Amino acid sequence: RVDTTDPVKIKLASPDYSGMIIVGVSGGGQPAGAKLEPDTLRARVLANYPEAVIKVEQNASANEQSAPSMDFSWKTDSGITRMTRTTFIPTSVGLMEFTLTASPDKFEASLRELNLVMLTFRSGANGKFDYVVGSKLP
Repeated sequence: RVDTTDPVKIKLASPDYSGMIIVGVSGGGQPAGAKLEPDTLRARVLANYPEAVIKVEQNASANEQSAPSMDFSWKTDSGITRMTRTTFIPTSVGLMEFTLTASPDKFEASLRELNLVMLTFRSGANGKFDYVVGSKLP
């Protein structure tokens, strides 16, 4: 399922809503091409999810760029535990957000989908985004 109601983000939800991928331009106030430092990403995660438990800090890649990435667990207002991976990749238009949120038991499987989106993401030299269609085969 695709939700395009937000003009700067696209939300892709699995059929059973156990996972959601968000791709969009972040309003992080960073200039075009700037990369978030790990401390800045950590602060952003903890500001948005004060009770988050950061599990893994690593690098992620998209559009021939790499940036810090974080996996963390958190609870919704109704007490449901979720796992999230988030990263902000520098591009010519600013930071591109790539975030996966899933139920803990579906997180690893959902990472394959996030990785497919990130590995096939490309932007042209003029800032126009080109999405390369991936294979339907594993």
